[in-house]
Amino acid sequence: MLAPDDGCDTFLLLNVVPHDGAYTWAAKRLYTVNTATRALEVRNVVAIEQLTPALEKAAAQASTLLFAKHSNTALRHLGIDDQVLRAVRTIMDKPQLEAFGTLLPEDQFEVLQHLAEGFTPDEVYRDLVAQRCPADAPDEPSESLAMAIANTTNRITLATRPDELAEILDKPFAAWRVFLHPSQRRVAYRVSYGGPARVTGGPAPARRWRR
Repeated sequence: MLAPDDGCDTFLLLNVVPHDGAYTWAAKRLYTVNTATRALEVRNVVAIEQLTPALEKAAAQASTLLFAKHSNTALRHLGIDDQVLRAVRTIMDKPQLEAFGTLLPEDQFEVLQHLAEGFTPDEVYRDLVAQRCPADAPDEPSESLAMAIANTTNRITLATRPDELAEILDKPFAAWRVFLHPSQRRVAYRVSYGGPARVTGGPAPARRWRR
């Protein structure tokens, strides 16, 4: 449970695990506010810090890196923060990016997925960041837990009564949180469509919500 430290009365249920495992799980996670979307995000900070130095050594010998053509300024504009940026500069290919998926903040990982699939930074900002950033967002992200939760409607469901919480917990996350892969999104939301369109083809794996 993430408790507020700003005087609000909103508590965030993060995960349900056995008692001893809960301490281990929580100790590895860091909760921050995305600088671009203003949404609450979580990362496995311990795993990222442990992996990055070794990956930097491997990246130094690589002939190509996945995000080499994107400047630090462009990535920061899309909400990639300094810790994630350091890890991003070690990624050589898409499989390595996918391996980072369970460690990185959701919004930042999704931005990187879209860039890896060939979307331009401007397209990613238009289709992802701008859609999630509040219209009245201040210049600097707020550290208020309540405000960050309010800005994370695509991943957080608010419950005000015990029966609402019970109903949410009774359903598996996979049943109600399924996302399009960037390659699917490129087809489904193509701006050249002038109206309804039918898309056919074989199935592709969709990204699911991770606790």
